[in-house]
Amino acid sequence: MNNVAVYALLVLGGKSDPSVADVEKALKDSGLQANQAEIKKVVDGLKGKNLSEVITAGLKQVGSLSFGGGSAPAAAAAPADKKGAEKPAEKKAAAPPPPPPKEEEEDFGAGGMFDF
Repeated sequence: MNNVAVYALLVLGGKSDPSVADVEKALKDSGLQANQAEIKKVVDGLKGKNLSEVITAGLKQVGSLSFGGGSAPAAAAAPADKKGAEKPAEKKAAAPPPPPPKEEEEDFGAGGMFDF
């Protein structure tokens, strides 16, 4: 994936047809490991093609995919056992938390500067 991203960045940077050496150098300059076999696949696959057209065609294919949608079927209800049926537990309302204690003002001895 890094190989494709670096190839795209090189094209966006003005290099119309990046070579294996260009992609490898950019990867190494970025601190990433370069795998020449993988880079060669990317460069050979995109050689002579307009990158924006390749991306546009790919987006059209992704847009036509169906990801399922809809909802899952409802689970079947379990039969009720009338003999051993218990009443559901009633929920009790939670009591509100107690208010935080009020802090008392301290006299920090400002020498009467704030006494009015």
